[in-house]
Amino acid sequence: MNRADRILVLVSTTLSIILSVASAENSNTDVTKMMAFLNHFNHIVKEDSLIRYELKRHVTGRYFMVVPDTNTTSLTVMITPCSSNVSWSVYHKGDPGVGAAVNLIQIIDNYNNDDHEMYSATSDTTRVFSTSSGYRGLYIIQVTAMDRDTFIELFVSRYIDLKKMTLRLQQNPRIRLQRNKHKNKMTVRWKQSLIDPKEIQYCIVVNSVRDYACLCEVESGLLGSDPAQDNCLKDLNFMWSNHEGINDRYSHDDITIECFNKRLSFIAKHLEEGKTYFFNLFIIDRKKMLSVPYGNIKYNKKSHRMGLRDNKPVVINLRKFDGIALCHYKVSEIRDATSTLNYHLTPCGGAVDVEIRRNGSVVIPRSRIEGYKLLQVLDPKPGQRYVLKLLVTDPEEQISRVEVLATMKTTSLPLLPDELRVNEYISLRRCNSVTVGWIPAIDNQEEEMRYCVSATLIPTTTDKYLYYKPRINQCNLENKLRETNNFSVRICQDVSANENQNVITQEVYKLKPGSEYIIQVTVKKSRGKVLSYDLLKVHTNQKCL
Repeated sequence: MNRADRILVLVSTTLSIILSVASAENSNTDVTKMMAFLNHFNHIVKEDSLIRYELKRHVTGRYFMVVPDTNTTSLTVMITPCSSNVSWSVYHKGDPGVGAAVNLIQIIDNYNNDDHEMYSATSDTTRVFSTSSGYRGLYIIQVTAMDRDTFIELFVSRYIDLKKMTLRLQQNPRIRLQRNKHKNKMTVRWKQSLIDPKEIQYCIVVNSVRDYACLCEVESGLLGSDPAQDNCLKDLNFMWSNHEGINDRYSHDDITIECFNKRLSFIAKHLEEGKTYFFNLFIIDRKKMLSVPYGNIKYNKKSHRMGLRDNKPVVINLRKFDGIALCHYKVSEIRDATSTLNYHLTPCGGAVDVEIRRNGSVVIPRSRIEGYKLLQVLDPKPGQRYVLKLLVTDPEEQISRVEVLATMKTTSLPLLPDELRVNEYISLRRCNSVTVGWIPAIDNQEEEMRYCVSATLIPTTTDKYLYYKPRINQCNLENKLRETNNFSVRICQDVSANENQNVITQEVYKLKPGSEYIIQVTVKKSRGKVLSYDLLKVHTNQKCL
């Protein structure tokens, strides 16, 4: 007889003696004594505490729990497989009865014949069995690893409905991504859980391989296929049992885990372009060490690449492409020696960062543009490909698209100067007029261009600080101007490039004394697109002299 057989005989004999002595007592005493004996057995399940067991492939593990009374309102069993598909069932062994000399080996070996199967499932993710009426007696939980060696996590409770708890957590986690201003960073944000924050901590898992359904599965990813290699689990278990739960981080290869208490955000750093990143958020009950999924989201850090055709405007939806776009323009082999590559950029609704490169080298350094900007590459190299990189500057802004026109030809767009500011000549200010000036647009064709100056009265009841923003949204500007009818004054003049003016001036008259106005200057070529200079706020004198 080997050692295992001797142990089983000893266990069987001891249990038989205990239950025989209880023959004169009621059945509740029998169950209580059975529970007291089984508590010394390794596979007895402790209530309201997460327990991890190791399972070998195709080997069945059996775990036991005794319910000693009839006051149980519910029974919940949760099993989480860490790295393998598992098949598991819950059986109920009834009351052993008065004076029954019950043999433990018979209970273990013969339960399939006469015990009641309450639940069965096969899955590689967390499954929960709940019943509203838990019966007294012995419960047997049988689990078999189907694919490979694995760990399982087992949680049993007579007081917690895990299905309702999980459903409440997963109904509306509202996890979202927010791009940082700094390169290669992303902020993950989420709503606070309805569970008492003193009892929980959040753990987020970041990797570029796949989604994880549970933290146990993450550990298996760190360990590989052999659950016996538990060196890194010591660090993880310490981290998850830390009651402070603040800024605990563990990284291994491609997986990063960070746990914290009160924070509702996480900054992912060093994200590589072209990779897909998975963010899985979990909530951990720090008393029971029970983890529940709280939300997940995926981020694909890929730049949208597109080709630009000469003098063909395109609209790029930055929101659709995670705030990054790369635009390629190839210079023709045949070109004029004095030609220039012009990029007309019109962000819609906010600011963008732009940069132009050739063969990986910076041609025009990264800068921020808003409203409109003309970027010029002087003497572009024949046959070379220039790359315009567009990035959203502020993720909180409502910018959705950028209009781009790249050309080495003449265009119907006026070439605005670098300085878009409109200036007022203070010395010429009157009670009913102001005089403003601006630098004219560039015109290599010496075409006539039309400049229009409009003045819009600022109502006295308006918050002047909110009403006025110098840099205007240039997108669809002509339609906006056509639909606007609240101009106090609008004056237009045609200016030819032959006039060779360094500054164009215009007196804006028929204004009200002591009033504030917004001045807007627009310019347009014939059959071309309207562009605007920056807005200017002015006021007239109170009294007429």
